[in-house]
Amino acid sequence: MHRFKGSTNEKIIVVTQTFKVQVEVLGAARGCTAILKCVVPSFVRELVRIISWVQEPSFYIYPTLQGDGKYHQLPSGDLLIYNVEFSDQFPKYRCKTIHRLSRQITVSDAVNVQIVEHRGIVSPVIVENSGTVVAAQDEGAALICISQGCPTPEYRWFTRADEKPSLVVPSPRVRQLGPVLAIEAVTVEDSGTYRCTASNAGGEAKADIKLIVSAPLHVEIIPPILSVHMGGNAEFKCVVSVLSGGPHFITWYKDGRQLASSGRNEVLIVNNVGREDRGMYQCVVRRAEGDTAQAAAELQLGDTPPVLTYSFIEQTLQPGPAVSLKCSAMGNPTPQIAWSLDGYPLPSNGRFINGQYVTVHGDVISHVNISHVMVEDGGEYTCTAESRAGKSSHSARLNVYGMPYIRLIPKVAAVAGETLQLKCPVAGYPIEEIHWERSGRELPDDMRQKILPDGVLQISRVEKKADTGVYTCWARNKQGHSARRSGEVTVIVPPKVSPFYAENTLHVGDRTSLTCSVTKGDLPLTISWRKDGRTLDPTQISITQVDQFTSILLIESLSSEHNGNYSCVVRNQAAEVSHTQQLVVNVPPKWSVEPFDVSVERNRNVALHCQAHGVPAPTVTWKKATGSKSGEYQEIRGHMYTKLLENGTLLLQHVKEDREGFYLCQAENGIGPGIGKVIHLRVNSSPYFSAPSRLVTAKKGETATLYCAVNGDKPINVIWLRGEKVELNPLSNYRIHTKQNVTMEGVAAELQIFDVETADSGAYFCQASNLYGKDQQLVQLLVQEPPLSPQNVEAALISSRSVHLKWQHKSGDANEVYKFTVEYREHDRPWQQLELSDLPLQFAAMVEDLKPATRYSFRVIAEGPAGKSAPSGELLLRTIPQKPAGAPLNLSVLPLSSTELLVTWAPPLAELRNGEIQGFNIGYRVVDMGTYNFTSVNGDGEESGDEVILGGLAKFMRYSVVVQAFNEVGAGPLSEPIFNEVGAGPLSEPISAQTMEDVPSMPPEDVRCAAITSQSLQIRYKLMYEPVPNENYKGNDDLEIRQTTALTTVITGLRKFTNYSLQILAFTKIGDGAISTLAYCQTEEDVPGAPADIKVIIASPQSFIVSWIPPLEPNGIITRYSLYKRSMDGRQEIEHAKQSISGQQTAYEAKGVQPGVEYQFWVTASTKVGEGQSSKVVTQVASTRVVAKILPFGGTVVRPWRESITLSCASVGLPKQEWQRDDQILKGGTSRKIMDSGDLILNNLQLSDSGNYSCQVDNGYGSDKPGNDGGAPISGYSLNYRKEHGSLEEIHLSRHAMSYELRVCIYTRFPTTFALNCHISDFQMFLIFANSLNKYEDVLEAFVSNSYY
Repeated sequence: MHRFKGSTNEKIIVVTQTFKVQVEVLGAARGCTAILKCVVPSFVRELVRIISWVQEPSFYIYPTLQGDGKYHQLPSGDLLIYNVEFSDQFPKYRCKTIHRLSRQITVSDAVNVQIVEHRGIVSPVIVENSGTVVAAQDEGAALICISQGCPTPEYRWFTRADEKPSLVVPSPRVRQLGPVLAIEAVTVEDSGTYRCTASNAGGEAKADIKLIVSAPLHVEIIPPILSVHMGGNAEFKCVVSVLSGGPHFITWYKDGRQLASSGRNEVLIVNNVGREDRGMYQCVVRRAEGDTAQAAAELQLGDTPPVLTYSFIEQTLQPGPAVSLKCSAMGNPTPQIAWSLDGYPLPSNGRFINGQYVTVHGDVISHVNISHVMVEDGGEYTCTAESRAGKSSHSARLNVYGMPYIRLIPKVAAVAGETLQLKCPVAGYPIEEIHWERSGRELPDDMRQKILPDGVLQISRVEKKADTGVYTCWARNKQGHSARRSGEVTVIVPPKVSPFYAENTLHVGDRTSLTCSVTKGDLPLTISWRKDGRTLDPTQISITQVDQFTSILLIESLSSEHNGNYSCVVRNQAAEVSHTQQLVVNVPPKWSVEPFDVSVERNRNVALHCQAHGVPAPTVTWKKATGSKSGEYQEIRGHMYTKLLENGTLLLQHVKEDREGFYLCQAENGIGPGIGKVIHLRVNSSPYFSAPSRLVTAKKGETATLYCAVNGDKPINVIWLRGEKVELNPLSNYRIHTKQNVTMEGVAAELQIFDVETADSGAYFCQASNLYGKDQQLVQLLVQEPPLSPQNVEAALISSRSVHLKWQHKSGDANEVYKFTVEYREHDRPWQQLELSDLPLQFAAMVEDLKPATRYSFRVIAEGPAGKSAPSGELLLRTIPQKPAGAPLNLSVLPLSSTELLVTWAPPLAELRNGEIQGFNIGYRVVDMGTYNFTSVNGDGEESGDEVILGGLAKFMRYSVVVQAFNEVGAGPLSEPIFNEVGAGPLSEPISAQTMEDVPSMPPEDVRCAAITSQSLQIRYKLMYEPVPNENYKGNDDLEIRQTTALTTVITGLRKFTNYSLQILAFTKIGDGAISTLAYCQTEEDVPGAPADIKVIIASPQSFIVSWIPPLEPNGIITRYSLYKRSMDGRQEIEHAKQSISGQQTAYEAKGVQPGVEYQFWVTASTKVGEGQSSKVVTQVASTRVVAKILPFGGTVVRPWRESITLSCASVGLPKQEWQRDDQILKGGTSRKIMDSGDLILNNLQLSDSGNYSCQVDNGYGSDKPGNDGGAPISGYSLNYRKEHGSLEEIHLSRHAMSYELRVCIYTRFPTTFALNCHISDFQMFLIFANSLNKYEDVLEAFVSNSYY
């Protein structure tokens, strides 16, 4: 298309483009739906419309939502052919198109429908769906979901609101036509995602289709007119109707020029508005579908108060030069600038020139030029910019040097109640002071008057009587020069209007009046009336001026035109005031548009008009009769397909039969009874079908009944067609019978076909017509008969336990065969069955759980809705052999010797051999030890079983034995486990036997022991143990033997902290086995025993030496000794102390002892376990005499041959020392030395050196010769004492005694009492103690006290 422009008009020339239309065929199986697509080239697709399809030679198919039965052209142009039959592949089809501009009609080449053959049941596959459908509001929409599969899939439609599918229920507006969901007159509420499901016996397929309903674009700009002050911000919002839906693109324009803000910007903001921003703004909205809409709004400059953009400054100068003062201002509307001097108009003389102009930007510039400035020109100049939006002013002084001068003060009119400021128009510079006077009195003279710093007289709340008069101002400079000038002030009182009111119950025809009374204000007064802001014409309404202060407005007959706001306006020289009152005339409703009866076709829209006017505005209400015209009415609310418009019109969309009836329109406004009108709406309905088309099945030879229910206006005529062309008439076909029954909704029609045959299958159409149109519905008939027998049954694969069969069947229609049954059996056994009904139905089967090497017979039977076929021919075959499935029976194992076992068994059960047994594998192993060792024997074991002797086995060892049979394929399972006596189940181990006993050939291994306590060990097996020799131990070290049958044993009663040696051997009833190597184990530590001995020796008058022998049973490592000391004064304890000493020490020097005080000492030993028992308690009294004593204890010492030894003889009291051996005095020699310290050193020890060595010391106070008690316990004590000049006496003491109190006292009897007298005497004492080896003597000192009782 090309466009040529001339000077006054345009001419459009359309150039034809050549194109060719193709047809794309999407084939289908019998009973399914075929699709024919009319393909238009892309370069003209938008200009070409598909108008129809032609089935040659002359059957035309046009687009419709309802479909034409078998053929259905969708609004998109696609042609659907339902229930494809074999005969449908012969007619030819063409599509017909038209070019929208050139009106050229193009027809495609002819094509045929392609029929796709399927074998068995084929699950549905969606081959075509609409994807996304876009429809305009109130138009029809067709959602397509076509699938292929056999049998013919059944369709269901769902809506997916909030992801919860809901089944679509057919209605007069929504119809399901097989794979098409047709929706008439779509609305925005129909938008959403729809799910189509196609299902048959083979499965189900799904597809989601999105429906977008595009309402006409409606755009508006809010606000449509915006007035903004200069410098403010403007905001326009482009509002797109919600019903329009879908994505859209917004473009903004100003005065036809595109703005930078576009896209999804719905809000346009103009910041800092200036004059250049005013104008028209457009919002253009474009949707993806291509349609556009626009709206416009105007930005006006609001009344912006004037702003001075430039002003003059204060100046001081000498008389003579020229002066120019300048002010510029901006605002809306354009302000005017006025000048004043000291608040009064500028002087009118030739030296002052005032001018102003407006710039292109709207700014006002004004100048005041003074050509030759004089002293009287000085003062405060003010420029004031003023418009209806406000005013702004600026003041600055012009100071001219000179004498004081006051210009003429004009007469001033003040408004009562307001504030008056009088400025003294003084000139000359500088001025020292300005004063005001009135009637000879200097002001201020009351609280309302005030002189401002610049000399202005300010009077607050001006009063007419008090403030009217002549005021004089005078000014003086520093030199005393002054000037005076007077002026008159008059006060004017503004008017005040008394409020007036109108009645609120006025009606048409009533009369009323409004009285305006002025209660205050100076004359002259002007009174006028306005209605709704406009001056009233006295010729139309009576207005009477009663006097200068009162006016009456009179309306003699009220009408609706008199409603409005009435204002009384009063004006004088001071002000203009008004009072407004609303006048309401109540007018009852009257029809503007009266409703009337209406008829409408079904599925159309209808508008029921009803409009009324009145004051107040009436409310229009629609109601619908619930029954007949005289019945009750129910108010109608707006909802989907029912719209109540603002003007009172009731809009009914997609009208159905349920909308028919009587409607009442009522108009009420509270004035009078209101008005109403009843109208009748009639819905003319052409025939339609409420239920979807259906498939009817019947077995061959039965009676088939086809049914259709027709709704619509009666009378309805129904005829039945075969294949949409041939009318079925019972008069010409005896096998046909038709019947019609009238229902509430229309007609129910039936077609009966007796003794149906396969040829009767096909498409039948129920065609209904009445005065308003016609429609037809497809009913598909499928005649079923038993299927044919399967053919060519063969084995595709044979194994030992399964056979894979396959066969052929002539019918591939899933409606004919829905199951195959495979029958099989062994020779002379009953038939077993395997049913195959899983979809899709297969022509093959796997028969399992068969026996190996067995002959079987197989046959196949087909089954369909009409019954079962005859069996196919039998197939005979033999399964292949398999490894034996059973284990040998009666397995027995007996011991022959300590290294041989006899194994016997019987062959497996015959049905488990799976072939001929060729031999047996015998496996054996030690129980729970490794894998089996196998040996084989040949033979089937059928006659007398089989046996084998296993030799070279371990002695007295339990073996597990298994046997398995093998054939030509391989070995079978191992022999079965043995069962317990009650037959509850197999044991966990195979059968086992033990070789005979023998003596153990190996010692026990992994001998272990562990200490449990200080006197017990845990050890395994048979045990022999003894303590490891210890030179410090003198007890029994004999070997002990214990026996146990357990793997572990606990030995108690052992010595504490002692190392034991262990050996273990095993024995049988035959004898003992080899003994193990030595193992060692030590018992745990414990608290030690008491130290073996303790003694205390006087080392000096102030100290003792306490020495002791370590415990004979240390029971661990001695960590420390605790030495306890207690001092006694008679029976009273003076001191008790404890000293901790290292475990390596056996002696301690106790210092600081007191003479004559008895001290007791005892000692304990400690290990890491704790503190042991205490030693015996020894007693000693400090003395000035140090008796010779030997510190070490005697004992037995063992040393190796040819080594050296040092025998100590440490002593106190500086005694004479002497060593003896076996009571023979020793002297120094080559092999022994006696040191000055008293120590005896023996070198190169020989056996002859063994003997009893003793050291004897003597210092005149006493002697000491320790003996060797060999560690034997003390057997007893003998205390020998003698008084001074007395005989020796002896007292025998227990071996457990640690002290003894000797009392030597004389009792004296008096007549009434007794007296005990203990005389102080010197005693000589010595203590003899002995054990089984020797006796020892120790000299004692005793302290004797004298007491009287």
